[in-house]
Amino acid sequence: MISDSLRSPTSNWLEGRHPVLAAACEWLRMSPAVAPDGITELGGPDFYVNVHGYTTKPAEQCRWESHRRTVDVQYCIRGGELIQCTPVRALESLGDYVETKDVEHWRDGQLPATVLRMNPERFVIFLPNELHRPQIFDGTHPDVRKLVVKIGAHRLGM
Repeated sequence: MISDSLRSPTSNWLEGRHPVLAAACEWLRMSPAVAPDGITELGGPDFYVNVHGYTTKPAEQCRWESHRRTVDVQYCIRGGELIQCTPVRALESLGDYVETKDVEHWRDGQLPATVLRMNPERFVIFLPNELHRPQIFDGTHPDVRKLVVKIGAHRLGM
């Protein structure tokens, strides 16, 4: 997991690591704050962005998830949320993996978790099998508008 501001040395470093990451960061910088909801392919069905928003909730109402074949680049456009992260080995799978969406959910556990505060222009990158729980109310923003760039892990040599 990597988290920082889009206008940081970290994002500059990431862009220099791989052309797909450079394209994703460039798209984030160029996307309008009022981007319409939906999916836009950036380079095929395994490299796209999904723009959406939702009402945030208490942590106990949010689900842990992970992906097996895709990298998530989550970026906050407006509002805010908390995202928790924890090692996959710490939780038990619900056994509900959906291959077409590349998502698997995990049982909640009383484990320590890293908490990320997502505000406008913040991003986080989750690699395959990194467990995360988005949609958590941050104490201030009742909703969040974000986009998620999905990158097929094979495009990054994973």
